[in-house]
Amino acid sequence: MIRINLLPEEYRRKEKTSFKIFLATAGGALLVSACAGVFAYIWFGSLAEVREKRATLQENYQVLVPQAAYDDQLKAEKQDFAAREKTIKQIRRNRISWTRKLDQFIDVVNNNGDDERHLAWFGSLEISPGKLGKKTGYNMNLAGYCAGNDLGKVANLFDDIVQSDFFKGFAAINEPSGKVQKVQKDLDPPESVAFPLKMFLIPGLEKKSDK
Repeated sequence: MIRINLLPEEYRRKEKTSFKIFLATAGGALLVSACAGVFAYIWFGSLAEVREKRATLQENYQVLVPQAAYDDQLKAEKQDFAAREKTIKQIRRNRISWTRKLDQFIDVVNNNGDDERHLAWFGSLEISPGKLGKKTGYNMNLAGYCAGNDLGKVANLFDDIVQSDFFKGFAAINEPSGKVQKVQKDLDPPESVAFPLKMFLIPGLEKKSDK
């Protein structure tokens, strides 16, 4: 049977919301509120923790920055001292005792007073830095004279030089050559052979040759 309510709308009894729908709606709202609260708690709690960690790391960084700069400075000074030490050791290793070298050279030239093999003297001595290929060292140039007109005695002198302890450390010597020239008539012999003597000394090579 169909019922029709003919009362005006303002006199009609209002329909009540279903209790189940009310519970579902209230439960959903409560769940959303709870989720929002949990999310807010986690978010703001984590954010505070992250900010605290960031502040701690920033503070530690500010402390470590000057320490790192000081450490870099110490490393640079250490490298500088190491380079200086290496240079000093190299200078000591390559240092040449020219006094000893010249004493040895004089002994070779004097040849224990035996002037039959050669009788030589020198008018000038020049020592200057130089290069032989890629090797750096010293040029030793002398203007020499050998009594008489026998070029063979100049060759004898060169042989004695090469075979002596004096020549240890030298890497090169020029070929013996010379030119006979007249000297004072009252000298015996009245001639001499003028010759150049050119040698190249490499620092440190003398010590290697002694091994």
